[in-house]
Amino acid sequence: MKHRIRQHLNSDNISLAGNTVSLAMIKGADMVTQLLVMPRIISKLGIEAYGQIALFVVIMQYITFICDFGYNFNATKRISENKIIFNINTVFSAVSSAKVLIMMALLLVLFIASLVFPDTLPHKVTCYLLLFVVFSAFTLDWLYLGLQKMLVPAIIKITYRIFYVAYIYLFITEYSSYTVVVVLDALCPVVLTTLSLLYAFIFLKLRFVRFERVYSIELFKESWVLFSSSVFITFYRNINVLILKLLAGEFYAGVYAAVEKIVRAFQAIIEPITTALFPYVGKKFALFHTNNERTGFIDKLLSLYIPVMAFMALIIWLFTPQILQFMNVDAPYASLNLHIMTLAFFSGCLNYLLGYVGLVNLGKNKDFRHCVTIVGSISLLVAPLLIYLLRDVGAAALIAFSESLLLILVYNKYRQVKYAC
Repeated sequence: MKHRIRQHLNSDNISLAGNTVSLAMIKGADMVTQLLVMPRIISKLGIEAYGQIALFVVIMQYITFICDFGYNFNATKRISENKIIFNINTVFSAVSSAKVLIMMALLLVLFIASLVFPDTLPHKVTCYLLLFVVFSAFTLDWLYLGLQKMLVPAIIKITYRIFYVAYIYLFITEYSSYTVVVVLDALCPVVLTTLSLLYAFIFLKLRFVRFERVYSIELFKESWVLFSSSVFITFYRNINVLILKLLAGEFYAGVYAAVEKIVRAFQAIIEPITTALFPYVGKKFALFHTNNERTGFIDKLLSLYIPVMAFMALIIWLFTPQILQFMNVDAPYASLNLHIMTLAFFSGCLNYLLGYVGLVNLGKNKDFRHCVTIVGSISLLVAPLLIYLLRDVGAAALIAFSESLLLILVYNKYRQVKYAC
């Protein structure tokens, strides 16, 4: 029995390594793309235009988040636990059917918003956002992650990023409109979804099959818990750009967005590991018989994770002037913003490991949702006043406070589980 478990764990380790490398390629491409194009966009179009682009990027992030609806965790886990073709097709069909309804609702909301706010959502940009919604609903990253075949979407995304960077450097000038960059961002899921679906249908024999309604409802309920847990996290992490634009103007929104991009670029370095850990830890927990064994495993992960995060945060803090200079961010208080958001970087990375990888796999979904609801509500209440008084510095302080508070609450819940064993 012990020999079989050891073999299973070794196989899981190989799968974890493969998924991690592929995810690292994707995140690395995204990070390098931002490092390359942000100085070019700012120098050619200006910081105000970059603030406009950042606003639409935030809208796209919300659309992607809603389209995922927690299936990016739950469906991935189900696929990784059972790779029989019938199970794969059943999960794919149930998820796709649910996402059709999500897509239709988003299309309606976006169309109405374009009529109500024509200045904020120009018709040309709205058309591409509608296209973004349709294809974002059917991206298959969750499927490829569960199958340990993330190399396929990695190749597609990296190829598109090369085209993206080349286009901006060759064709973006001071006379260009920021909408061109928005269109390029919106076309990414169009290319990714089309090619990944073709690959899945041709080489993986993916098909639509009939499924029981009970199964679909069960899948939806499990995904809803994860989705609702992520709502407030995504909200307080992305809402600052919009509030800054409304209360302080596009300049301060652009400064904050530029600094935030730097922080997220560093988070992208570690994100492949934490993303691949979610299904891996879930499968490993199934082999353990007690929560004491499970929390012991999480403690081992933390002992490796925390020093790495602390070292990366120290690098950001010490080399802030050089990083800002390289990124062509020359604005008042930009250095202070990045120093403050170093704390957000450290706390945010630990929140994912303890929250999603830890509490959710321990079956404490509702406890995790309770923590993020508290933090999200406080952030929403404080944000307008703090940003109105301190502008971009207030936004940076707010995100650092929110991530730190969430870490305290999540760690407290984790300790309760650990010492209840």
